[in-house]
Amino acid sequence: MPDHVPPSERERIVQDLGEHFAQDRLTLPEYERRVELAYRAGSADALRELTRDLTPLAPVPMSQAAAMAAPAGGTAATVGTRTKNFLAFMSGVVRRGKWTVPARLRAFAWMGGIGLDLREAVLTSPVTDIYVFALMGGVEIIVPPNVKLESDGFAIMGGFEDQLREPASNDPNAPLIRVRGLAIMGGVEARVAETGAKTELD
Repeated sequence: MPDHVPPSERERIVQDLGEHFAQDRLTLPEYERRVELAYRAGSADALRELTRDLTPLAPVPMSQAAAMAAPAGGTAATVGTRTKNFLAFMSGVVRRGKWTVPARLRAFAWMGGIGLDLREAVLTSPVTDIYVFALMGGVEIIVPPNVKLESDGFAIMGGFEDQLREPASNDPNAPLIRVRGLAIMGGVEARVAETGAKTELD
């Protein structure tokens, strides 16, 4: 990685790209492509080119920013009724127990951790898409055995994996949970566990 680009500038561009993705201004493949280019960029001009064609982001009200970045315990920003965002910036976010899961979740962990336990959750769609971005942080996703789980992502100096210690459902009519995204110097883990079994989130 080039060392003559200020790290703070590189991380600012990566964060801006994440916010554009969270607001549906970038598709997942385009978001991943631009993030990879951001970490390869050798000049500030090359970095700025990655967001030059994007509409400037509106300032986030302090109350909304606090709600999105609040630590473990109660902490998601909802976009419409079909998308929910989880953001952990140098903090921790855990969602477990009985909660309603929209068709799409996004989890962004910057130097923090996010845990999403779906074992007692209510799925509102036959297919639930979870988009994950972990930068020097970690995201753990736990699903029950009665769903199908697909995990597909890539990592740069990190890990993106599924740990199927318990079998996922083979029922073709079972709800499908798809986990996709990117881990940079961080880790993403998706796994199946029985309801009530102890996990690292407990």
